[in-house]
Amino acid sequence: MQAYPQLERLQAMYYILVLMDQSDWHSKCFYRVSLKAVILDERGYVLMVREKNNPNWNLPGGGMDYGEDDKTALKRELLEEVGLDGDFEAVPLGIRPGYIKDKQAWQMWVVYKVAPSHFDFKVGIESDEIAFLDPEMFRAEKPHITAYCEQAKIL
Repeated sequence: MQAYPQLERLQAMYYILVLMDQSDWHSKCFYRVSLKAVILDERGYVLMVREKNNPNWNLPGGGMDYGEDDKTALKRELLEEVGLDGDFEAVPLGIRPGYIKDKQAWQMWVVYKVAPSHFDFKVGIESDEIAFLDPEMFRAEKPHITAYCEQAKIL
């Protein structure tokens, strides 16, 4: 991956503010950096995941662990959630801050367009279900997902 100054600043914030103990990260940091992947199939449908104990569909990905770079963290999260075991290209699409009510903490999404070397996906160890879904179904409740998919289609 190329160097992205904006992402490097976020990583620096993360490394400074998060301690080694990840069990209660939300009490020890200002923002949790979460990497998310937009993976589109030939129809323009987006790969979505229902993580364990969460009924909602979301983009695959998750939090960076202490000491990880963005590519390493994204690769680990994609393996854990959608069983992607292989290489991929990733291009940053944008960032999105948000508040996690049940954790009472802020999270910063860094969203990537991901082009995997293959499309052999399976339910990972941290997910209950995965599917390619029409991004339009999220326009009302999660318009940011639809917007990232639209942006990914033109890159």
